[in-house]
Amino acid sequence: MKNKTIITLRIVITMLLIAPVVVFAFQAFSRPRPVPEVRDVQNIRGYYAINSEKDASFDKKVGRLFVVTNVDTALMPGFAHHFEYSMIHALKLNGIEASVVSIEVPSETAVDYQKQIEQFAPDAVMQINVKSIHDTRPDGLEVMVGASFEAILTDPATGKRVWSVTGEKVVGMGWIEKFRPDYTGDFIPKSRAFKFTEAISTVFVVEINGQEPARIYTSTPDRLKQGQPVDLKVE
Repeated sequence: MKNKTIITLRIVITMLLIAPVVVFAFQAFSRPRPVPEVRDVQNIRGYYAINSEKDASFDKKVGRLFVVTNVDTALMPGFAHHFEYSMIHALKLNGIEASVVSIEVPSETAVDYQKQIEQFAPDAVMQINVKSIHDTRPDGLEVMVGASFEAILTDPATGKRVWSVTGEKVVGMGWIEKFRPDYTGDFIPKSRAFKFTEAISTVFVVEINGQEPARIYTSTPDRLKQGQPVDLKVE
């Protein structure tokens, strides 16, 4: 009888000890999730450290755009395919038909897309230069921490540069030292492809076409959840 009483007391004490934990966990998991950050233009400009400049005399709305992307060899091929695919669909969401091609830099073979540009007959041509950014870990290993971009828009009718935008996104070395000392940067190419799509297409749509931009998602799970196209063959 005494043993049963002791066991019962232990059970009661254990339940009293874990009850607050169970209640807290229930409250935490049942609490409404925070609303995702609204990716308005100002947030995007700040997030990617964007600077842009527009020729005030260019007032043509672009419905067809030909994009030539010069990609740092350190980012190939992970960046190029994802960028081409996501950029075409991002512009399509904003009512723009686009053709996007990529050139690896440096390259021994020069590629001239002038014939393709003429056949596509775009309202504007955009050249995007994407470069990798590297830094050194505390253990002396050099790793890719991000990338930068410069996009230049040209009016094919005049050959004049009418708009440009620059930006970048990097992983801070302080974060790497604290949370990921084994960081290698392997995810950078694909990640920056989606993110630079968001940055360039959003600012372009606002500043050139003067319209409210469509929300562009920057990860495969979010794109699938929100119904935005993803080429799963290369995931």
